[in-house]
Order: sequence, then structure tokens, then C-alpha cells
Amino acid sequence: MRSYAKNISSTAKITTIAADMTENDLTLAEKTIGGCLNALIRIHLIEDVPAWNLALRSRTALTATPKRHFTDPSIAVVMLASNHKPLLKDFKTFGLLFESLVVRDLRIYSQALGVELFHYRDKNGLEADGVSI
Repeated sequence: MRSYAKNISSTAKITTIAADMTENDLTLAEKTIGGCLNALIRIHLIEDVPAWNLALRSRTALTATPKRHFTDPSIAVVMLASNHKPLLKDFKTFGLLFESLVVRDLRIYSQALGVELFHYRDKNGLEADGVSI
């Protein structure tokens, strides 16, 4: 969960999360990490936002990796063993946590309206953190 917290609001791949989890030359298989992530999804601790894809034949190359989010961004703060003081000095992390907070609220509103929430990023760096369809 600490690796997930370090990669909050990002499109980190499982290999990135696995590399971050490596301690004392102990490596975990992607299948094992995938199983752990599925367990965290089932108990509603994490909820990734899938990537939005245009039409199948679109010429625009898009990111297909979901954005990593906790159901409540305060879990990430706890997993990073942080509080408000260090976060006020690290605006990049603060911004990623704020983004996750906004996405959480957008997800709640989207579910109430019966629509899905996605994120968008293309090869040119154009990005939208929330797209409801």
C-alpha cells in the first residue's frame, strides 16, 4: 500500500509498483502483486480510474494504463507516514493527493448519475483527470 501511495494519481504500471516494493533483494511476481491489488479493490481500499479510449481506429495514441487512486486519499497520507507539515513543503505530492480527492468526489457524483469516470492522456501530453461518459 505504501508503493501505491507513492504512485497515487499516476499511471504507474504494476512493474513500477513491484520495483518500488523490492526490499533486501526480495522480488514479488507481477501475478502476486496483481492478486494483492485485486484484494484491495474487493475491500474498497483502492479504486483505479480507467483510461478513456477514443474510437478503435483513432490515430491518436492514448495511455491505456489506469490512474492509481485510493477510495480515500487520506489513506495514502497515512501510508506515506506523513501529515500536513511535510505536505505543505512538498507541493507536488500535495497536488497529487488533492487530485485524488477531487477524483473521489467526481467518482461519487458520476455513480449517482449512472455514468462512468475515466481519465485521458494522449501522446502529446494533453490530459484530463476526469471524463464522465
